[in-house]
Amino acid sequence: MAFELPRLADLTDDQLTILNASYDKNMIVSGAPGTGKSVLAIYRAADLSKHNKRTLLLIYNKPLKLYISSAVNSLRISTEVSS
Repeated sequence: MAFELPRLADLTDDQLTILNASYDKNMIVSGAPGTGKSVLAIYRAADLSKHNKRTLLLIYNKPLKLYISSAVNSLRISTEVSS
């Protein structure tokens, strides 16, 4: 089963604020399961990848790593995913 990313147009205003936040400061994104934290991490990694920046997504468990890896692969970005 593949991890399907929501379209950017389907993100909430709060999610778009995080997605468009500056990269020059650290940020903590918290929320309950299913609120889109991983989706935002994938989209931000994709944006960095487009600018030739190396990215690593560290995932807590192996099942989630498989889902996120499939999303990263579907975007065809050079982001490493590890647990």
